[in-house]
Amino acid sequence: KNSYPDLSAKIYMFILRADFEDDDTLDFSVEGDGKIMVFKIKGGREFLSGPDTEISIKPKELKDKGYNGLYVVVINDHCSPPYTKEAKMTLKMNEAVNIMDYNQVYVDVEFDETIKYSYISSSYKETQIQKYAETLNVNGLGKWEEDDSSYVFSFYQKKNGEEEKLRIVLDKKTLNCKEIELSYNLYCKRKEEAIIQDPIHGDIHGSEITEEKKSCSLSGIPNLKAEWDSNRNLFKIHKESIINHLSYSSYSKHEFSFPNQDYNSLQTYELLSISEPSSLTIIFTTP
Repeated sequence: KNSYPDLSAKIYMFILRADFEDDDTLDFSVEGDGKIMVFKIKGGREFLSGPDTEISIKPKELKDKGYNGLYVVVINDHCSPPYTKEAKMTLKMNEAVNIMDYNQVYVDVEFDETIKYSYISSSYKETQIQKYAETLNVNGLGKWEEDDSSYVFSFYQKKNGEEEKLRIVLDKKTLNCKEIELSYNLYCKRKEEAIIQDPIHGDIHGSEITEEKKSCSLSGIPNLKAEWDSNRNLFKIHKESIINHLSYSSYSKHEFSFPNQDYNSLQTYELLSISEPSSLTIIFTTP
């Protein structure tokens, strides 16, 4: 932010040292009653764009052509006599975003599953083949680390019978995914009292047993990349058709047990197969 007398200008220099990608932009704007012009530098200076209140530059295109810097000129072109006023103006530029600040992770693994459902009681027996759309969710606060060439994200959480692990290695320059390992394990077993009202014998006390097992692992998916979403202020990795890189198993049962066996029943859900459509979505946000 600076003060600009009428009919004055200030020049700011930017050196293009970074390794830019094709879709990177440098977005300049002026806050206040003024305009900006941009000149590119290669030995001398050459006009590039302006005057305007907002100018967007593709820095990789300039670097590929041998330009190594920019002059950004902020102009107060107020032209009313006696030209003795001053205006406060601020040159603004899009801020660099560091993925290491985005350590809150949300993971969705989606696929179709085919289940064998069985129901058995003293008087009835049934078996069905059913198909469901399954979604596994992993979320929590992880940790980023870095070395000369990579960003490494790790996350581990264990609670309520669930164990969740995630490790991702991203190329530091491109954010292409070098490695990914995701695992999810669930084991839950509980026994509760159950009561049935019998019209002859009154309340019959028994037990209700629920058991659930799930195991999921995912690794080696090619062509993953973390993409920046400026509108939502997050980084996102998304991939369709991951079924060949996904290992999954599941089983659950629900059992009622009573002294009077006429009331006993057992329901089971057994995984037969998983299939397309399938997808992986990983979102990194700020806590």
